[in-house]
Amino acid sequence: MTRPVRLSFAILVCAVASQGTAYGQTLTFQTTSLPPAQVGVEYQASLQATGGSPPYAFQIIEGFRGWMRLASDGTFSGTPDAEGEISLTISVFDSAMRNVSGSLRLRVEQPQPLALVEKLNTGVVSRNYRLPMVTGGVPPYSAALSQGQIPEGLSIQGAELTGMPTKPGNYQFTVDVRDSNEPQGRVAGRFEVKVIEIAPLAIEERELKFNVRAEVSAQLTGKGGVPPYSWAITRGALPTGFSFSDGLLTGTSEEAQTATVTFSLTDSENSRVDQEFFIQLTKFRISGSNTRRRDRNQSGCICVPPQETRKEALWLGVLTVIGFGRRLRFRRSRA
Repeated sequence: MTRPVRLSFAILVCAVASQGTAYGQTLTFQTTSLPPAQVGVEYQASLQATGGSPPYAFQIIEGFRGWMRLASDGTFSGTPDAEGEISLTISVFDSAMRNVSGSLRLRVEQPQPLALVEKLNTGVVSRNYRLPMVTGGVPPYSAALSQGQIPEGLSIQGAELTGMPTKPGNYQFTVDVRDSNEPQGRVAGRFEVKVIEIAPLAIEERELKFNVRAEVSAQLTGKGGVPPYSWAITRGALPTGFSFSDGLLTGTSEEAQTATVTFSLTDSENSRVDQEFFIQLTKFRISGSNTRRRDRNQSGCICVPPQETRKEALWLGVLTVIGFGRRLRFRRSRA
């Protein structure tokens, strides 16, 4: 009676293992579709599995072609040599030798016709530049300069314009490009590339000195680099009552105070520059010719009203002229 029970149990375990179950997790072949491939163009896709006991190993059971490569980590690659639709059966094994299979279809198409790109982007002096000049066709490509001049510091590699521009200017040139298809694709055309020189990224200097109780709105200005810019505070704290957003410092203070703050400016290419500013909020006093009349304004300073100051200055000038005239007549009379 004991042996049949043991035999039945062993058969049950083998059946479960062949279905790919381990520790309550079912081994599953997750990939359900493959992107299309092109004749003569290097192809790569990644096959995925979950559950079971990693690591996994993949194997093509049906549909193998001579150009196909399937690594144990599930990387499926190769260069198709004919168009058509291929049916594949792929098995995945886990470390306990459990396995599960899946079916996939791979469509292989003829490549798109070889064609020139519509335009090439602007280059920047001393910055890396790399752009393809064609689309479609079958790589590798060969290209030759037939007329004109490419930007200084750049070269043609395959069908790419690559390098680091060294001189700004407008450059026009004509290229002749061929691919590796059979029959061979060929295309020729003219390009224009502009190379610009960008000034170093910087924050313009300015004084950040304000009166207490005054409504402050001070815009910091960036220059150089590649806009748009973004601003931030990287060190220190703003004076009480102030805020900073998009380079604009705003706020008001009821008392004199100072702060040392470092602002940072970042451009669209993630270049960054930091600059320290000293922010000062003060009360100040302006003395006038008549100290008996004073008025206190809302910003906390004591000053002579401008209108009274102008009147007193005018009278002082008139009296000075009159006095000078009297002294002149007195001297003439004595003479």
